[in-house]
Amino acid sequence: MFFFSDDSENAPYNAAKPPLPYFPGQEFTVRSHIPPPPTSIDCLPGPESHEEWQKKSPLERCFTNPPSPGADGDQLVSLIVSKEIRLEDNHNSQLVIVDVLDVTPSIAQGPQKATTVLAKFYDPLYQDHRQDDEDPFLAVEHDYTHEAAAYTALSELQGTVIPKYYGSFTLELPIDNYETKRLVRLILLELVEGVPMRNLDPKKVSQQQRKEMMKGVIDAETAIYSCYILHCDTHPRNVIINSDPESNRKVTLIDFDRARKYPDACIRPEFVKLVCLPGPASPLLRWHRLRWPGVQSEFDGWIDWDWQTWLEENYSDPQGTLTREMKEFWMPDDPGSVLRLPGLKIW
Repeated sequence: MFFFSDDSENAPYNAAKPPLPYFPGQEFTVRSHIPPPPTSIDCLPGPESHEEWQKKSPLERCFTNPPSPGADGDQLVSLIVSKEIRLEDNHNSQLVIVDVLDVTPSIAQGPQKATTVLAKFYDPLYQDHRQDDEDPFLAVEHDYTHEAAAYTALSELQGTVIPKYYGSFTLELPIDNYETKRLVRLILLELVEGVPMRNLDPKKVSQQQRKEMMKGVIDAETAIYSCYILHCDTHPRNVIINSDPESNRKVTLIDFDRARKYPDACIRPEFVKLVCLPGPASPLLRWHRLRWPGVQSEFDGWIDWDWQTWLEENYSDPQGTLTREMKEFWMPDDPGSVLRLPGLKIW
């Protein structure tokens, strides 16, 4: 791992970047894209990346580190940015609301003309290039491929506890003084009504409402887990709360760039009955206070009741399907050891 020195003010990695191009009013035409399989979770820079970081500006590095090919689709979607959600340098992704101007050809599962959706751009140029503790191109590739794969695997849940996924796309960005265009990947998602949980003040929410919210979080995460996907970032910033009494969608989980999948073929046979817990009973172990000690800190201020008693009251095991082996597997002395067991792989 390498780190730059703050006295290198004129070093290439500190070179000025072009302004963020995803501002309101900007129009784009993007092409559908089939992403490659999810990449490795190891995004550490190698010696070649470090040497390049020392000699080239972030923009120059984008041309020498294009995204992995995947496969181009035949759908073209014209968009206009209507509102920014998060446009900021040194972030993993850029989020904007876009209006769909045209779609050719139109497909039922894809974006529809004259609708408003969320666009998430995975642009490595606006990653943090100031230090060399992570390869920004590997990091963007990781987030894009994992998020696209997770939404595809969770197709049956789209529009319920997760947003609808309208597909992945490629934007060709022209750059001043460069003949070659820059390729940027993005996904289009349903614009979910509601407020991020972290933007709410738990002191202004009754305990009963907070309990309902936490049950919604557990139910949503459990539904995702039942599809062999671990969300891996269940945090108030990724929980959208809809307080509209007419809405059937009270809790929506977002952000799947850290998601992991447990494919049956990669699990040692003796682990299958332990990992694939029986449906609604699984929160009893997977959200157990010993298994998830961080639940109190991650949802700090939201939980002021006896968590374990409440969990057992809401998620019983009437069939007695949870065995001693399951309990030992999910509540080891070292909770993190579950994901480090040999033979238990992801994606």
